[in-house]
Amino acid sequence: MINFAQLANSPTRPEQLRLKTWLHLSLAYEFQPQQAQILEDLAKTRINLQAQVDWELRFYQRHPDNSWTCHQSWRLKP
Repeated sequence: MINFAQLANSPTRPEQLRLKTWLHLSLAYEFQPQQAQILEDLAKTRINLQAQVDWELRFYQRHPDNSWTCHQSWRLKP
């Protein structure tokens, strides 16, 4: 994967590919530091870590105006 990222040149993508070595879920953005504990408690009471999940792999293109296009999407099976 690292070799691909180094070799994947594109005339429409000015920056390098950002490699993802782990997956994450963002639950809140730009919250005040004093809200951190409240948001953590809320997440712990609402999210069932044992729940069954479905994953998808998607390929996106970011355009110069910062809009995005999803070119392909696949459902991943465990």
